[in-house]
Amino acid sequence: MKQIISQLLLIIILLINFSNAYQKLYINFIPFESVECSGNPTGIGYGGLVDTCFTFDNSRNWLFKYLDQDNSISFTQFYNKGGVTELCEIESMKTQTTSIGNCISAKDLVFNSFYQPVNDGSSSSSSSSSSSSSQEIYYLVQISKEQPFIAPNSFVVSHNYGDCNDNDSDIIFYETFSNQTQVYISIFGSVSEFYCLDNTPMSMTCANDGSDCSNPQNQTMSCESVSPFFNTTASNMSSGDSLYTFNSYCY
Repeated sequence: MKQIISQLLLIIILLINFSNAYQKLYINFIPFESVECSGNPTGIGYGGLVDTCFTFDNSRNWLFKYLDQDNSISFTQFYNKGGVTELCEIESMKTQTTSIGNCISAKDLVFNSFYQPVNDGSSSSSSSSSSSSSQEIYYLVQISKEQPFIAPNSFVVSHNYGDCNDNDSDIIFYETFSNQTQVYISIFGSVSEFYCLDNTPMSMTCANDGSDCSNPQNQTMSCESVSPFFNTTASNMSSGDSLYTFNSYCY
């Protein structure tokens, strides 16, 4: 009898481990201005599926891993081979590790080289802004199952696995902007403010000195098909096709 019970317990443990192995796990870098990562999330946040190679800016590729033996994560930056994206082969930065729940500096951690936050989200784009006035940002590192962590009232840009007819597509990686986050966009030399208005993602762009501002623009993009990733993790996804979509919305 004891042997039967022991065998049943072993089977249950194996089933639990098997189930955990196939859960979708997301690494979330939640932005704060406080060195303790306290208060409300502020600025640009990033996140993505573990064990999946992706790029935020077609300039550098990233691979996140969850190290369950010590409840920590690792993240590694790889060279982007001139437009051939989502290939994590040649490291361009030494692998970094940190424990889940740690608050880390974003100073030397650039996920998207096109975006540089320039304020705390409390002022308007019509005010004078400069790329030199960037705020110190810290990331609270968290892990979530099945869905990424996205703070309420965030402007979200996500890449999903699936096609535009898939109502249950999986997010592969994402960026979030807390309400009224101003961002210096280096390739244009301008400052854009991202915010949510009546649950609609909006933006307004000004010259770097705060002048010559555009009218607010609706940035809703419910689904736009993009090229398939070179690195595919179809076996870990709920969808069975090979299409990928780009979406922007308010959460």
